[in-house]
Amino acid sequence: MVQKTRLENGIRVLSQHCPNTHVVSVGIWIDSGSRDELPSMEGITHFLEHMFFKGTERRTTRDIAVELDILGGMSNAFTTKENLCFYGKVLDKNLPRLMDIFCDILLHARMDERELEKERFVILQEISMVEDTPEDYVHTVACEKFWKGHPLGHPICGYRETVQRFRREDILKFKDQIIHPEQVVVSAAGSVRHDELVEMVNDGLGRLRANGRGRPPRTSPEPVVFRDYIRKDLEQTHICLLMPGVSLHDEERFAVYILNIVLGNSMSSRLFQEVREKRGLAYNIYSFLHCCEDTGVFGVYAAVAPEKLAECFKVIWNEMEELIAGGVSETEISGAKDCAVGGMYLNLDSTDALMNRIARNEFLYGHEVAPDEIEKKIYGVSSENLGKWFARVFPDRVSILVVGPSDKQQVDLVMKV
Repeated sequence: MVQKTRLENGIRVLSQHCPNTHVVSVGIWIDSGSRDELPSMEGITHFLEHMFFKGTERRTTRDIAVELDILGGMSNAFTTKENLCFYGKVLDKNLPRLMDIFCDILLHARMDERELEKERFVILQEISMVEDTPEDYVHTVACEKFWKGHPLGHPICGYRETVQRFRREDILKFKDQIIHPEQVVVSAAGSVRHDELVEMVNDGLGRLRANGRGRPPRTSPEPVVFRDYIRKDLEQTHICLLMPGVSLHDEERFAVYILNIVLGNSMSSRLFQEVREKRGLAYNIYSFLHCCEDTGVFGVYAAVAPEKLAECFKVIWNEMEELIAGGVSETEISGAKDCAVGGMYLNLDSTDALMNRIARNEFLYGHEVAPDEIEKKIYGVSSENLGKWFARVFPDRVSILVVGPSDKQQVDLVMKV
C-alpha cells in the first residue's frame, strides 16, 4: 500500500514498504520536462539536470561523486518530455545520507561558471552522439516533424544553438521557476518507513518556498502527417512510421498496449516473425508506443539493407493492412494480454520500478492505481477494440521517415504507398 503525506509547503511524499529486502529506491521528481520549455530555451531542463551534480555550497563536484559511490548503491538523473528526476538505490541504513545529498543539490547547487562551461561541452557531445547513432537520430527527427512547432517535438537535449546560448542566470532563473513545492514529489519503495522518510524530506526540503509561478500551462499538439527522405551515408537504411497514439488518460490505451504487442513489440509479434524470422529482412524491427499525459505516438521502426528498403516496407505495410482486414485472433489477443499482465507484475518486483510507478501515478492521477485494476482493464480488451482504434489512424494518418543511402527508386516505392 502506498502512503502519502503532503508537507506544509506542498511537497508530496509517497512511499511503499516492501518486506524481505534491505534496499530502498528513492527519487526526487519535478513535474516539468522538455515540453515545458519556452522557445529559444530548448534543452535547458536537461542542462539543469547536469548542473545539479556540479557542486553545492557544502560539496564540490568530486565530493558528490565520492559520497554517492561510498553509499555502495547507484544514483543517476534523467529528463523526459514531462519530468525531471534524480534517484538512487541504496541499503536502507544509507537512506538518510542519500537524502541529505539529494536535498543539498536540489536547494544549494552552485551553478559555477567553470562547471557550466565544461558541462556545455559535454552536452554538445551528447547531441553529437545522438546524431552519430542512426536509430536515435531517426526517432529524434521523426518526432520533430510529427509534432512540428510544438515543444513535444523538440529533442530533450536541445539544439546546439540553444545549448551554446545558455548563461548562468538563465539556468538559475529556470531552476527557481520549476522547483516549486507544489510540483515536487518524493517517492520511495523498499525497506523504508514512511514516517522516517517524511521527517528526512521535511528536514531537507521543508523550508523550500516558491520563487516562481511553476511551469506554464501545457498545450496539446496537433500531429502532422508527412513523408520525408533524408539521404545519409550509412550502412543501413532506417524506416520510421508514426501515427497518432493515445494519452495516459485515454481509456483506449489498454487496447493500444495489446495492439503494440501483437504488431511488433514481442518476439512472437507479427512484424518480428514475418520480417525477421520468416524473411530475414531485418535484424532490428519493432513497433512502439509512447504516451504523454495528453497525447501519444504509435509507430514502427526497422533498419534494413539499402536494397531491401521497398521489400521490407511492403511487408510492414501489408501486416498493418491485415490487422484491419483480417482482425486479430482470440489466441493472439489472449497471449498478448498474458504478456502485458505478466510483464507488469514482474516489474513490480523491482523497487526502482515501484518508485517510478508511485511518482508517475501521483502526477497523472493524484492517487495510486492498483495493479489488479490495470489487469482488469487489460483483460477487458476485445478484438473489436483493437480494430476500431487502428482503423482511425491507419492508413490516412501515417507519417513516414526514411534515412539512409537507398536509391531513388527504392525510396519512391515507399513514398507512393
